Amino acid sequence: MLALLAMLLAGCAAAPSSGDLVPTPSLLRGPLQFAGDVPWNSAVLDRDGRTLHLLADWSRFQGPDCSAPDERTSVQETSSLVTITVAGYAEPLPAGAVCTGVGFELQPETVRLATPLHGRRLVDPSDGSRRTVLGDAAVPTLARVPAGYVSQPLTWADEGPDQHTASRTWQSEANRVVFLRLTVGLPTRFFTFAGPWGKQVGSMMIDGRSGTVDRSENPDQTIVTVRWTTASGQQRELQAFGTSTDHLPVARIEALARSVVR
Repeated sequence: MLALLAMLLAGCAAAPSSGDLVPTPSLLRGPLQFAGDVPWNSAVLDRDGRTLHLLADWSRFQGPDCSAPDERTSVQETSSLVTITVAGYAEPLPAGAVCTGVGFELQPETVRLATPLHGRRLVDPSDGSRRTVLGDAAVPTLARVPAGYVSQPLTWADEGPDQHTASRTWQSEANRVVFLRLTVGLPTRFFTFAGPWGKQVGSMMIDGRSGTVDRSENPDQTIVTVRWTTASGQQRELQAFGTSTDHLPVARIEALARSVVR
């Protein structure tokens, strides 16, 4: 599980220029053929107004493929429309072969527009649908990030069980399984916390509101979770993932929770 989280976080870095075809890392073997357009969602617009991050969903791809995803992203822009295509490439199945029980993690893709998005429509040609975009500036963040932690693109879901939340992640440069994650309820929907992460080890006040502090430990992972609800009713959760020998102290995590700003 830790290795899978590290792979997902590591895939959020590259930013291709507009119109370029950029292959994502692949574990495929053999000749690849174009297999069709891959659906995507959860677009995030950076504060620069031009950089878009999205999640391609190979599991929803309807095609004869049992392999890991290999995707190439391209952009077309007009004065009123931005079309982002995620083209899927796969190793063809042998005649008569059947693929069942295969699922893939959402694949992060990043594109840079030639001009700011502004009010232009954002379209996924895999089904012709308009996609919703979440502005990075609309989601709270940490005012102070610990030294050695690098920000990853904001993520959210516009469908499915996690549609009520957006999450920011800061990953340790020294250890890929050590990271911070801030999750907030989106302003247009109600977000209800899941069950506690481990044993409650304390409580704290954040801007006059009471919060809880939970801690979970095993030989491979230490997780400290701070949860609170703001005066406006927005629910927030800051989690610090570490190892038994590499993790932030609880007092430091509490201070980070108090530093959360818009």
